[in-house]
Amino acid sequence: MAFLKSSRGVTLVEIVIAVLLISVIFLGSTTVYVTALKFFNAVRDKSPQVYGFLAAETVVRKVAVASEAIVNDSGSSNGASTLDADGLNYVTGKQIKIRWDFTLADWTPLNTPSNTADDTWVKYKIIENPGGSGTYRLYTRKDASVTADVTTADEEVDTLLTLGANSVFRLSSPSGNAEGAATTVDVHLETVGGSSSQTVVIHTDTAVGGGAKR
Repeated sequence: MAFLKSSRGVTLVEIVIAVLLISVIFLGSTTVYVTALKFFNAVRDKSPQVYGFLAAETVVRKVAVASEAIVNDSGSSNGASTLDADGLNYVTGKQIKIRWDFTLADWTPLNTPSNTADDTWVKYKIIENPGGSGTYRLYTRKDASVTADVTTADEEVDTLLTLGANSVFRLSSPSGNAEGAATTVDVHLETVGGSSSQTVVIHTDTAVGGGAKR
């Protein structure tokens, strides 16, 4: 017995429906792509501000549990202290050194506040790019001693973070940088990049030595 084969072809209506379905799918994919591209561009333009905030918050977290903080440009001296409008002593500089009651090797808490000889110094410094281009990078290191400064041979906090010339650390307290004094640290990181420069300023009030933050 012979089997009959269908000779029915594709109708015009079916072709139109198929074209419409393909158009809808293509339009949806294009919309998703354009939306994703706009989101990516928006994030790219704002990314310097995000990097700056994260870098500033990193410093602030260290200050919040510090037993001492020193702001200076080099060496172990605190630099000149100046009175602000509120009568507080303040020091500004490109480098901040934070003394931690933690081990140097693995950040284990020592819980020996009366013994400062075993503390770790965590340091951050804003250093101009080679060639004096007017842009800066944020570097960090940790040491058993306060003396050594941060250099470009040390680790960058974030390789995507580029800072402006006005970026500084500021420390103020009723008695300057004295250990145990109620201290305010101002982390000012002026980021460069995106559609325009972004400024990130974080203030933290900390009772140095007590780890209090408000």
